[in-house]
Amino acid sequence: MKRRFIDTWFWISLIVETEPFHKKATEFLFRYGYEGDEFYTCGSILAETTSGILFSKRLIKAPERKLIPKYTFEFLEKFSTMVASGQVRVLSADQTLIGQSLGLLKQHFRTIPDLSYFDCESVIHCKQIGIPEILTGDGHFEYLGIPIDGDWEEFKKQES
Repeated sequence: MKRRFIDTWFWISLIVETEPFHKKATEFLFRYGYEGDEFYTCGSILAETTSGILFSKRLIKAPERKLIPKYTFEFLEKFSTMVASGQVRVLSADQTLIGQSLGLLKQHFRTIPDLSYFDCESVIHCKQIGIPEILTGDGHFEYLGIPIDGDWEEFKKQES
């Protein structure tokens, strides 16, 4: 059994059918969930994912833009179901964790491209509960000491 943290990139891959790793993300979650792995995320990732689906022109391009309400609803449904079933645990940030996340962001935002508060909060959560890797496609987590999940990297290379 392994603990795994789900980042926005993975959630969007899981929900948006036109994403290159949609099928792989679905298969990965099913396989490793069945094997008993524990999945975690945080409230900030919920906010970032919902905003990413609703407002990002970079993540969902035309002509798929008309599907944004569908994808948003699917994400909220899937997320709610996974939380209610215990398949995903949602971590919360207290004042101390928020302060640590802001400190990490202030320390690195000029040197790590595309670094966000959400990324920093995710890193702090992972370090606090002992999750050594993250389910993402965003390489900048490695600069903060949390590499991309090695099982996910290997799984992406396998033929379906």
